[in-house]
Amino acid sequence: MEVNLGLLNAASTPANSPSRIENEPPGLGDVDLVRRRSGGGTVFHDGGNVNWTVISPAATFTRDKHAEMSLDWTYLQTPQFTFSDLPLRPEQKEGEIDYSDAKFRLDVRYGAVTGCQLKTKGATTQQNERLAQILEKQHLHDIKDWEAVFKEAGFETKEAIDMAKWVQSMLSIPSQSS
Repeated sequence: MEVNLGLLNAASTPANSPSRIENEPPGLGDVDLVRRRSGGGTVFHDGGNVNWTVISPAATFTRDKHAEMSLDWTYLQTPQFTFSDLPLRPEQKEGEIDYSDAKFRLDVRYGAVTGCQLKTKGATTQQNERLAQILEKQHLHDIKDWEAVFKEAGFETKEAIDMAKWVQSMLSIPSQSS
């Protein structure tokens, strides 16, 4: 999205702040990443004010080209990752994690959970649908208690709880249970 940075900043300025301009329009609300055009390229800002810049030769610079390049990079070049402390078998899909007889797959794009599946003995489709519903669009770094998430979805077997603890440890999150 191309944005007026002043309007975006108004979103984080309290109404009673002395720096707020009288009759200033309301802010835009929560925006994760913005794009602003500059004289010779495009600059991106995220909420932490990390900036990425795209630069090309002046002869080939068009605003549309930069928008297309940005979309291509954002949507087509998304890095995927797999973590596991066990080797993958040839028939095993990337991202699928083995732990005893259980399997857990977690799909993450830009830090947001886009899909998941937990397979344990006796697991139901309803439990997996509930787990996906709980995790959908949450950011991985915001999930602090995987055991509570699994239990909320109805996974309460020892095998499922052990898997939750393993996921917790793989993400280097201190355990929430006593």
